[in-house]
Amino acid sequence: MYCFIVLSGEHDTLPYAEVISLLQDNLMLKDIAGKKNVFFYDQVIRANITPQECKEVVEKCAFAHYGCLEIISSSQNLREIVEKLSEVSWKEFINKKVISVRVIRMKEYGLHIQVPVLEKHIVSSIKESIGDLRIDYKKPSIKLVGILTEDRFLLGKLIAQSSRKALERRRPGQRPFFHPSALDSKLARFMLNACKVKEGDVILDPFCGTGTIPLEAEHLGARALGVDVNLELIKGALINIQYLSKEKGAIIDLLCSDIFLLPLRKIKGVKVVTDPPYGRVASTHGRNVNEIYAVFFKLLVNNIRAQRVVMLSPHWIPLKDFIYKCNLRIVEQHALRVHGGLTRKVTVIENPDIPR
Repeated sequence: MYCFIVLSGEHDTLPYAEVISLLQDNLMLKDIAGKKNVFFYDQVIRANITPQECKEVVEKCAFAHYGCLEIISSSQNLREIVEKLSEVSWKEFINKKVISVRVIRMKEYGLHIQVPVLEKHIVSSIKESIGDLRIDYKKPSIKLVGILTEDRFLLGKLIAQSSRKALERRRPGQRPFFHPSALDSKLARFMLNACKVKEGDVILDPFCGTGTIPLEAEHLGARALGVDVNLELIKGALINIQYLSKEKGAIIDLLCSDIFLLPLRKIKGVKVVTDPPYGRVASTHGRNVNEIYAVFFKLLVNNIRAQRVVMLSPHWIPLKDFIYKCNLRIVEQHALRVHGGLTRKVTVIENPDIPR
């Protein structure tokens, strides 16, 4: 059984990396590298997973739009598509009489196929199989989605939509307390997914600022500890969490503390997701940025003992030097261009000495 997930086009690598992380960890598809069960197209991932698994992945994603149970997968040959449509047992997919059929062309793929013509072929095939239908694009009971991407045409039944609208409502500009250094909620959600955060996990953000990462961790069912040296930001984070938390009894702890004097004993089983300050919008409080990073990585190795860490950093920080000096390993890295003078990197780090 195949499903396909339609990705956002906001970034070249983040959407793919996010879905792959969730497939590998939550669904145990360990052979993704060999592409035995997963196929990659432009803004689409097709995977041999159940509808429930597809739903779980899509609902967690920041950079996915929706997921579909696959009905057909075809080349972009109209004759082949029509032939495959005639072979579909439509009663397995459609048990309601009010549907919508929408074909989406990714970029400029399949320009030789006219979308309205293809949609008519789909509707005609369904009517021939199950009889009368009513097409309603405002309130359909069942939504069918066709995708023209690269050399494929995929048709599926919509089964899941992402939480992107909810994430938009939690963006920095929508919160009661705002600071220009605040991390975007979608990027925070990606970082948590890249860290393979699951319900019940404990997340530490030692540079939590206005609380974006702890808040998104709570929405994934994790317990979060947010730490920041700036008392005003901690107070602002509390305001945001009280306003936007998933439940009134949110399991989020906030601590005003200096990372140089972090009052934590040696702990295990914690995942670290964070965005350290680098002195432009987010203050370093007079400390050298490299010194902050050195202390942070020392904590990772000696006190926190995190198996997996996901962090943001500006391109000019010698991050690899810190990582390799601590005998840690880079799993993946993604570049985010902010403006001409600044590129930020999302880095996923693992400690090979700590079992998964």
